[in-house]
Amino acid sequence: MESKKKLKIAVLFGIAFCLFSCGNLDNPKERNKIVFRNNADTVAVRIEEMNKLIIKTGREYYIYAIDSSKLFINDNTQYAKELGLLTDTTLYKNKWLSFIDSSERKHFVFLAKYLNENYLSRCDIQNKQPIYIYRADIYMADRQTDLDRFVVFANSEQEIDLTHYKILDKHKNLYLLASKDAKIWSSN
Repeated sequence: MESKKKLKIAVLFGIAFCLFSCGNLDNPKERNKIVFRNNADTVAVRIEEMNKLIIKTGREYYIYAIDSSKLFINDNTQYAKELGLLTDTTLYKNKWLSFIDSSERKHFVFLAKYLNENYLSRCDIQNKQPIYIYRADIYMADRQTDLDRFVVFANSEQEIDLTHYKILDKHKNLYLLASKDAKIWSSN
């Protein structure tokens, strides 16, 4: 009788442990700080170059995304069109890149690949400002919206929509943002 009681307690303890440990996600400190693979100043220059290319297109909303080393482009209907692998040396010749001047397409693909290597895997336009999704590759489970992070290149805080975002970190003209109502938490 006593061993059955101990077994039940052990099973209940095991279940409780699993439930609580699964609910605690690891939130690396890098999610709340600007940390790139390359030098932040060099990344800032590349973001500024990409911004110039993107703004020239006159497009709004989603511009591009990279998932599993594949480049996706907005096909002007707000839907993603897969262009192909970033390793494809002729990717810049894809017809879906026609919204970018032909002399700049190769540079666009280079910049998208470079920014992706530095944890910036997607670019949207919000209020005519390019905004990059930061560290989307870190698993977030059901806490997705609290852990979304964005990077923008801005000359000052006044260029950032602080009614929708809060600033978590800054490096010169680069700002790391979270949604205004996001709960900011970190792991120990």
